[in-house]
Amino acid sequence: MISIYIETSILGFYYTTRNDLESIARMHWTRRWWEEYYSEFRLVTSAAVIDELGKGKSNLVQKKSIFLTGFLFFLLMTMLLKL
Repeated sequence: MISIYIETSILGFYYTTRNDLESIARMHWTRRWWEEYYSEFRLVTSAAVIDELGKGKSNLVQKKSIFLTGFLFFLLMTMLLKL
């Protein structure tokens, strides 16, 4: 299985509040990929990403953190079920 590293820009694209065409397109691409393809890959992240999210000033920091925490919980449960 191919591993994909999830970094803060992915969450930024997913939760963007920008309204220019390029940002809206990135948001749709990111959300579509996440809905349709994420389960085909092993998704990984790092403590640095979690730390960076916590330092954000956006009102979306909590949503991004919850999203990433849910993702990490899902990974942990998947690994435990394989034992």
